[in-house]
Amino acid sequence: MAATSTIDKIKAYAFPTVLSILWMFIYRDITEMKSDIKMLLQQSSVDKTKIENLERIMYGRKSTAMIIGYEHDKYFKHEEFYNIKKYIL
Repeated sequence: MAATSTIDKIKAYAFPTVLSILWMFIYRDITEMKSDIKMLLQQSSVDKTKIENLERIMYGRKSTAMIIGYEHDKYFKHEEFYNIKKYIL
């Protein structure tokens, strides 16, 4: 009987101790994940702002390039400089 009561006492103290240690490891991992997620969200917002600025710049230049290209094609056609029928056929 003395052996079983000793084992029961060990189980009674060991189980909560093991659970407490496991909870400490889990809690540490959770807090680390929370801090990493916060950092990634901040970086994501910075990246999103940079992308929006780059899109604004690119669309602005693209529209200007399209206008310049349109004007160029309107006044200078390649047929005026190089006649395909003359040199190929």
